[in-house]
Amino acid sequence: MARIMTNTERARLLKNPYVRNATPHSIQFTEEGKWEIWKRVLEGKSCLKILLEDIGLPPINHVYDIAKRLPSNLKKELERKGTFARLRSAPSCDGIEMKDASDESLREELLLKQQELEFLKKITKKANGGR
Repeated sequence: MARIMTNTERARLLKNPYVRNATPHSIQFTEEGKWEIWKRVLEGKSCLKILLEDIGLPPINHVYDIAKRLPSNLKKELERKGTFARLRSAPSCDGIEMKDASDESLREELLLKQQELEFLKKITKKANGGR
C-alpha cells in the first residue's frame, strides 16, 4: 500500500527546483528534473542515490518508495512522448557501471541495436495492419 505524504514532507519536496508538484500520493518532476534523473540512470547510478544526492530530495519514505519504480515510469513516459528517442532502451536504474571507453562504446552500440529492433517491430506491426 502506498504511503501518504504529510503536508510537511510535501512542503520540503516543493522547495526542490526539480519538483513540479507533490500530492499526498505522488511526486511530479519538472521536465528538467526528469532529464537530470534519466541522464544519471544511463550512467548506471543507483536511483535512490540520484534522488537523494544528485537531485537533493529530502530522505522521506516516499522518496525511497518511488526510487524502485521511477526508471521504468520515466522510460514509459519518454517513449509515449517521443522525447529522448535515443535513450529509450536504457538499462534499469541499478545497471552496471562502465569501466572504460570500450565498455561505453559497446553499451552505446547495444542501445542503438535495441532501438533499431523496436523500430523494426513498429514498422512490421504497421505493415501487418496493426496486428
